[in-house]
Amino acid sequence: MDEQVLLQKIRSLPDNKKIEVEDFTDFLLQKTLQEENSTVPQFGFAKGVFKMKPGFDDPIEGMEEYMQP
Repeated sequence: MDEQVLLQKIRSLPDNKKIEVEDFTDFLLQKTLQEENSTVPQFGFAKGVFKMKPGFDDPIEGMEEYMQP
């Protein structure tokens, strides 16, 4: 979009709508900065951070009746 056309459209708005355009522009700028600074975690990035104790998957005592099919 041509920037001059966009400026003409903004200038034609009433003042209260210009404030909304400014607020939305600020929102989009903040969102863009967050997207640029974010990193997408890769699969397995936390490998080795958590350790499971032996017997982690063993049935819990007293829960047998809830584990029946």
